Amino acid sequence: MMKLTIVFLYTLLCVTISAMRIVPTIHLSNYSSELSTEYETFYRPEGFSSGHYYESIQIIIKTTGSYDFQCASNMDTYGFIYNGSFTRLTYEPRNFIARDNDRGGHNQFQFEVQLKAGGIYSLVVTTYNSGATGPFSIIASGPDDISFVRIDIPRAMESTTVTTTHHPSSSTTVSISNMIVSSNYMGELTLASNKYPQTELYYQAIKIEVNTTGTYDLSSRSYIDAYGCLYEGSFNPSFPFTNRLVCIDNYMGIHFNIRYILQAKTSYTLIFTTHSPNTIGSFMIVGTGPDKVDFISI
Repeated sequence: MMKLTIVFLYTLLCVTISAMRIVPTIHLSNYSSELSTEYETFYRPEGFSSGHYYESIQIIIKTTGSYDFQCASNMDTYGFIYNGSFTRLTYEPRNFIARDNDRGGHNQFQFEVQLKAGGIYSLVVTTYNSGATGPFSIIASGPDDISFVRIDIPRAMESTTVTTTHHPSSSTTVSISNMIVSSNYMGELTLASNKYPQTELYYQAIKIEVNTTGTYDLSSRSYIDAYGCLYEGSFNPSFPFTNRLVCIDNYMGIHFNIRYILQAKTSYTLIFTTHSPNTIGSFMIVGTGPDKVDFISI
């Protein structure tokens, strides 16, 4: 009898584990800089003039895999990844890996590419309109950390801030002119996480506060097919429509992006959850706007 009980329990455990969807860990890397009139200009691919300021950044990859790059800026940005080194005088269309104008929403470029460990790649950040200048941040996510090395360093510019985050914590990267601030939160859904009542959907509630009123973007980064909701004040899973401001589903593939005007000194609650039941794994929230975003796990 005891032997049959042990076999039954073992079988039940195997079935339970097989029903779980465990998502691999994702790593986040940030890079911030600013285009200014001290930069060189070039004739942007698919552009209409030669007056586009640009910055060329070498990308160092340690692990082969799929990487996502998204820009955050007040400018209408345009970006592309080049296989090998890049100069404005040796433009080779056949070496393009990816290019984009506004797939990331709100006039920002975003693309997902397969990169090989040890390869030499160049990320070129420029603008859709010629003559545009301003700060920008690059948010990259993938199976490992990414190192950024700026190739073009203008004479009148200070050094660039590069922040890489890959531990469960929060961090902030500030652009040079303090116009764009990127704040990161790393979390994880586990078997011990909260569930919506009468469902198998795990979720994590995150308290959000800002010191400066303005428009902020709250974007998820994960291999999880994510769903996000923003609430003013508290969140009660038994009454999910109370205090709800907005919910976003798959704005950027499997990620969500919530753009909302947040009021200073007002508490908000961001809910990160999943489309599929019994899904666990790590995730990141990237907040960008006129000031840092304070994230507190509830």
